[in-house]
Amino acid sequence: MTEDLVALRRTLLAEGLDEDADAHSSLGRGLPSRLTPRPSELPAARLATTADSDYVLDYVLGEGGMATVWLARQRALSREVAIKRAHSPSESGGRQLLHEAVITGQLEHPNIVPVHAVVHDAEGPAVVMKRVSGRTWDELIDLREPLERHIEIALQVCQACAFAHSRGVLHRDIKPDNVMIGDFGEVYLLDWGVALRMEDGEVAKLAGTPAYMAPEMTRARCDVRSDVFLLGASLHHAVTGEPRHRGSTMLEAVAAAMRCVPYVYGPEVPPELAAILSKACARDPDARYATVSELRAALLAFREHRAASRLVALGRARAQQLAELATDPQRADYSRAQALFTETRFAFEQAREIWPEHPDANEGHSAVVGQMVRFELALDHVDAALALFESLPPGSRARDELVEQVEARRLQNLERASRAMALERDQDRTFGAAQRTRAALVLAAGVLVLTLGLFVQRLDRPAFQPTTERLALVGAGVLAVMSVVIFAWRRRGAFNLVNLRIAQICLGTLTLSLLQRITGHLAHSSPAAVLLTDAFLLTGGGLALSVFHRGGPGLAALSLGVAFVGALQPAIIDELFIGLSVAVPVGALALAWYSRRAAR
Repeated sequence: MTEDLVALRRTLLAEGLDEDADAHSSLGRGLPSRLTPRPSELPAARLATTADSDYVLDYVLGEGGMATVWLARQRALSREVAIKRAHSPSESGGRQLLHEAVITGQLEHPNIVPVHAVVHDAEGPAVVMKRVSGRTWDELIDLREPLERHIEIALQVCQACAFAHSRGVLHRDIKPDNVMIGDFGEVYLLDWGVALRMEDGEVAKLAGTPAYMAPEMTRARCDVRSDVFLLGASLHHAVTGEPRHRGSTMLEAVAAAMRCVPYVYGPEVPPELAAILSKACARDPDARYATVSELRAALLAFREHRAASRLVALGRARAQQLAELATDPQRADYSRAQALFTETRFAFEQAREIWPEHPDANEGHSAVVGQMVRFELALDHVDAALALFESLPPGSRARDELVEQVEARRLQNLERASRAMALERDQDRTFGAAQRTRAALVLAAGVLVLTLGLFVQRLDRPAFQPTTERLALVGAGVLAVMSVVIFAWRRRGAFNLVNLRIAQICLGTLTLSLLQRITGHLAHSSPAAVLLTDAFLLTGGGLALSVFHRGGPGLAALSLGVAFVGALQPAIIDELFIGLSVAVPVGALALAWYSRRAAR
């Protein structure tokens, strides 16, 4: 047997403690405060089972090492209360009870059972308290409640203990058996029988429960950090299902508390919680949390981190479902994929909001966005993919993996958009309308100048008949004017496919007209036959032009009219042609003037 163990056995014997007693029994009773009143100073009251008593005792709720707790009814207020009185009516037993009552009565806190009154009768002092019904934390541990439940209980106990410390009181016997959980979730830290005011200084007796006590408490020393250890040891019991110090007897448990060997937690305990418990239950008080509030802050952070980790796990599960859909994007349910992506991204974003430094939340968020970018690209939803890609943070792995693919598709999309714009521009009849109108006016003026000479000559010589050679020369002149006008028009740059087709139709029609006039001259055809063919050529040109220009139908109708009338009256076909050549330019000039006036 080591010297420490021998000294420990002597200490237990000196304090009258049985070394073979239960390791879960509380030590250190009978520590009255200098402010504890004497029993004889208390107000008298009648405590009995009779109906005329001030407090009508009903039945025993429980028994402890020094006192019995009764359920009673307070007649004056007609309410149920709990009455605690010492087993022994001696003055020492009464002072032990009053010590706890005075300490508890000065700690008004939601997690500490309030004391209503302290009275006495022939059997000695009694403490009247709020009646609390429920289960002890120890019972909930046996029921294997979820970890979140135990964390919430520990947080509430931390609140009670931190409040007591702020009032200069150490509990010294925090354990699951001294924590009551009410029927409606209220949590109470009980049994302040060995509580000590910090101002009273150190005591020379052991106090606390061996299975949970801090190492320094085995040497009758304690401070705020000792209560931190007790809280950590209580939560350790809730998490692992066994006390922090194991021993079949009091001596073995106190010896284990003295050694306080570090505990190695299994994989079933979250690593962050294991680190919190190890720090709270460190053998060296300086290595523990300095205050109960620091321990509580660590537990709050763990609870938030645990919630964030659950969200990350949910996000991963949804991401896996999305990955299965993405194996065949063309056959996948797109609305289902969108819903899965929204749920996944929301889970990771919520996890990041709760715990910004979560090691997996940021990476998971970037990964699922990258996954959806690939899905959208596979469906050729380039705009949607680009928008998602831009939301990826610079430097993330998902962004680096996708940058080349996205850039290639971006350029492809720009090229496609450029082609679509070019096609739209080519099919736009309004494109270059102003330049086209000016070109038409110049052409109309030129044709009108050429035609007016013929018109004047016809007025001066009504019987004049043109030759096929002259018709060919006039056709060549009109074609030359048309070519110059179109060349100048195209150099202006406002030229699309519609304008090109208009120019091609005009040049093609006039070129065919010139060729057929030359052919008619060479074949010695009559001028009337040549002009009749010309009229049909102009009709075809007008019909072709009507697809691209509103003047096409008018030209076709006039030319067809000239052709029919000329076929019936060949003698006047030349006059008809001259009239057509004058009417078309004059009509074009009149239309331009009217349009400009309407615009003004």
